[in-house]
Amino acid sequence: MGLISGAVKAVSGVFGGDSADDAAKAQAKGYRLSKADFEAAKAQALPLFDPYSGFGQKGVNALAAAYDGDYSQFYDSPDYQFAFDEGRRAVDSAGAARGLSLSGAQLKALNRYGQGVASQNLGNWFNRNMGVAQLGYGANANKANIIMNTGNNLASATQGIGTAKASGRLANAGIQSGITNSLLGYGLNKWG
Repeated sequence: MGLISGAVKAVSGVFGGDSADDAAKAQAKGYRLSKADFEAAKAQALPLFDPYSGFGQKGVNALAAAYDGDYSQFYDSPDYQFAFDEGRRAVDSAGAARGLSLSGAQLKALNRYGQGVASQNLGNWFNRNMGVAQLGYGANANKANIIMNTGNNLASATQGIGTAKASGRLANAGIQSGITNSLLGYGLNKWG
């Protein structure tokens, strides 16, 4: 039986078994190379979103602090400081012109002005930080999509490698089966 098996393998090589194996190996190599390309593309794309992710985290942190009652980032923001300082100068100038510098009326006017500026600018500050947070969210969503797409592509390539190897083996088995059947048929006709 070993002689027949060896003969079938030798004849199957002549009739394309080796070609089927070679084709399957080439296809599997192509899938392996594509897997490396997917990983390289992911590694190149992800860092592009890092600045936006980091910037978005600042917005999230500022909002979280304010929701916890810490408004220091709002009071330290340049737009609030500018509006408050300019308004304070105007109130101080108006009080000095009337001879009311550091009077109770002057301090009351400054307090009202500061509360008004805070009230007007707080909504804008929240909206700006929400926009910054959303920018970070969008960047992170894009990163997640890249990771998921890479995973899907790698899974498809891995499946392709298996399919290519299986196709080559099935083609080779089909050729060997055909040759075996032909030899058995010939033998039965000749000696049977």
